[in-house]
This record gives sequence, C-alpha cells and structure tokens, in this order.
Amino acid sequence: MALGLFIALAVSGCQGKMLSEKQSFSNLGGTQQQKSLALRDVPLPRDFELLETAEDHPIGSFWHATQTFRYGEFVLEGSEPVPQIVAFYRRQMPSGGWKENEYQDLEAAARMRYESKDELCTVLIRDLGQKTQVKITIEQKKS
Repeated sequence: MALGLFIALAVSGCQGKMLSEKQSFSNLGGTQQQKSLALRDVPLPRDFELLETAEDHPIGSFWHATQTFRYGEFVLEGSEPVPQIVAFYRRQMPSGGWKENEYQDLEAAARMRYESKDELCTVLIRDLGQKTQVKITIEQKKS
C-alpha cells in the first residue's frame, strides 16, 4: 500500500521524502507551481502562515494541482479571531466564483462549505487559544 502511494505521488509530481512508517500523504507537500494553481481563486487571510510540513509541524498542508484538476488541504495559523476570519471568507470567496452553500457556527469554531461549477471548498476555522487555525480543503465534486 505505501509503495503504491509513493509511486503515485512520484508520478503526480509531488515532492518529498520516501514514505516511512511515521509519514503520511499529508507530510509530503507539493511544488510551488502546484500551490499557485491550487490556491488560484481561494483567498488567504493576511498575516496567516501557511503550515507546510516539517519536523516541527506534523500537521501541515498538501496539494496537487494541474490546469484541470486540483486537490489539497491547506493549514494556516494566525492571530485574527474566528468571527473576523468568517467575515473575511464571506466577503472574499464570491469574487473567486465560489457560492456558500453551508455554514455551521460551532463552539469556538466555524465550518463553511463553498461550491463552484466543478469543485467543493471547505473552510474550517478554529480558535486554538492564542492562535486561530484555518484548514481549507479543495476537492472535485463527485459525478
């Protein structure tokens, strides 16, 4: 199973080390070009840091994108409170062609789902105490 996943990642252009027992797909990241394609119409809050995987960040981002397909999970951290980040996404996502189709106000968190013609985007915003974490997942709609 791990060998098949490694071969698939190598062919798809993802960069990273060979999988070990401790690594998972989310530890591999992707190329800068793929990141630009994956985030082409998804805004990122100013002053939020994109967590790319590293030894000190076991929970990081991963992505794969081409001109016609993209999938990824992006984890960001910053200091703006949850309500301000919710307002940011509600203002910014429509300009990228996204329509909000679900909103859940959770205790110290929010979950927003957006859709475009072919894709879904989930934005999960959580208060971590001194930081706010935003996790963005982009995926294809199921046929």
